[in-house]
Amino acid sequence: MRTDKSLWKFLFLDFAEYPKVELEDKNVLAKQFANIEKFKIKRFCLYGTFLLFCLEILVDLFLVEFYSRELGPGQLVNVPSSLMVVTMIFMVIFTIAFRCPNCGTNPRSRSFSFGSEVSYAKGLNPFPRRCECCGFYLSRKALLKDVAENETIKRNLSQKAENESQRL
Repeated sequence: MRTDKSLWKFLFLDFAEYPKVELEDKNVLAKQFANIEKFKIKRFCLYGTFLLFCLEILVDLFLVEFYSRELGPGQLVNVPSSLMVVTMIFMVIFTIAFRCPNCGTNPRSRSFSFGSEVSYAKGLNPFPRRCECCGFYLSRKALLKDVAENETIKRNLSQKAENESQRL
């Protein structure tokens, strides 16, 4: 059972060891939230162009299927096809700009390396939680979850200290 869990963890879960980030410091938290807002804009641009490209494919298929018989071949398909080329150019630009606002590295999906020569990555991670390089959060949900966990750990430690002081 242990090997099954490790295989499952290797294939599907996020197992990267991130650098430590101080979540108690208010300045660091403010910078984290600012980076998340910057990254949200980059994510919206990348996903928006991808959805626009998919919509253009559907419109192009619709126009070819239903209206090419009436207008003749090639008369109506040129405009959506040229828009697809423009959208593909913007997709490439936004994919290149899809970087961590703090350190500027692309969020890779489940990467690891053997020394400095050989590395393996499954490509661009469309839903990153944290940056692998600097450890900054790229997801508000992950940041709030870790802040809440940090606060509960502090609360538990303070309760244990109070209980021990009351025993003495």
